[in-house]
Amino acid sequence: GTMFVADGVCADPKDASCIPAGYLPPLSRSSAVIVHGYYIGNNAAGIPSLRRVRLTTGPGAADEEIIPGVEDLQVELGVDNDDDTTADYFAAADVVPANASIVAVRIWVRVRSATPDFRFLDDRTYTYSNTEFAPDATDDANRLRRMLVSKTIQLRNTRT
Repeated sequence: GTMFVADGVCADPKDASCIPAGYLPPLSRSSAVIVHGYYIGNNAAGIPSLRRVRLTTGPGAADEEIIPGVEDLQVELGVDNDDDTTADYFAAADVVPANASIVAVRIWVRVRSATPDFRFLDDRTYTYSNTEFAPDATDDANRLRRMLVSKTIQLRNTRT
């Protein structure tokens, strides 16, 4: 496929007049593309947040804060080795073979409070994915309340 940016007067990307010269409408299809990239970064107040970069018209990119207080986001892919549509193991995307059958996604989100609570001491070690986190006393990091949330999502569109 080829990506192109329709000119500013093109209201409907499926309109044949939006397709660049050289592409024949009966043999071509034009579709709008939606792209989001998610990451953890600090907001203006210095609090870690779940953020996303969104592809915009232009082309350009818009950076958006989604949820403040998110310290970490981990994702593992569920791989089906025996074609039974059930994940046989979960692994980070960089170690999953290129031709693997991905049937599930496991997500972990570690969220913290915005301000310290000096009546509370977080002395736990959070172990998840390939991550181990223990807050230290630096800048009262061990006085922030935290919650670790996980969810496993079965990918239905991968099944026959």
